[in-house]
Amino acid sequence: MQKKIQLLSSGIPLVDKEWGGFYRGGTYLLVGSHKSGRTLLSLQYAMEAASQNEVCLFFTCMRPKDLMIQAASIDIDLQQYMDKNQIIVVRVAPPADSDMPERNGDEFLVEYLNDIAAVVDQYQPSKIVFDELTPFIEFNDFNLLQNIFSETCEKIEDAGITSLFVLNDPAAPASQSIVDSMVTLSTGIVYLKKEDEEQQGGEMIITPNIGHTEGQFRTEYHIEPYKGVTIDFSDNGPKIGMSARKSVA
Repeated sequence: MQKKIQLLSSGIPLVDKEWGGFYRGGTYLLVGSHKSGRTLLSLQYAMEAASQNEVCLFFTCMRPKDLMIQAASIDIDLQQYMDKNQIIVVRVAPPADSDMPERNGDEFLVEYLNDIAAVVDQYQPSKIVFDELTPFIEFNDFNLLQNIFSETCEKIEDAGITSLFVLNDPAAPASQSIVDSMVTLSTGIVYLKKEDEEQQGGEMIITPNIGHTEGQFRTEYHIEPYKGVTIDFSDNGPKIGMSARKSVA
């Protein structure tokens, strides 16, 4: 079903302040390292959808109980929204837990991405989260990855569904190439830059790829108990020139 393109509140503080939200039907990437707050920010995105009486489909490799504990740490009663079918949690098994080594790896991953679109079509949510997508996109053939990810996104976007795909911060050239290939197909990127794993926060950078002509912004963010991922609204840092908009780092 076609829906009018509009900005919707995302629950991501810097995005909502500087961009006014995400475009309905847009495809966004959330990139960050381990313990950078990616899952917490994804939960805030899902919670924002529920607060607007929309349905969010939440794909995760975590056990539902572990996800509920994560949500409780920022004062979100996930079970309440699951019971109301406002946040629908779908647990997915990582490829490493499957029989992928016995088959052509890329073909197996293609099936995973096709299954995403099939499940989304089944539930027809307003928004989706995939936390995290990294194990499902480790293709050997980057052209195949781009083609299948583009097809998957188009099916979801055509339904007016806004997507947030969570990716691990690339630590190797091959991983960086995979992320770069996905960046070109996204509407925008949210990057959580954390220098120290024990640090409760870091730098948040939002970079547009399509639309969001306000440009790229960065600011410090904090992970606060029972509040979640927050920023200092009094000082959001400098605006970065549009020439830098393709980079997530």
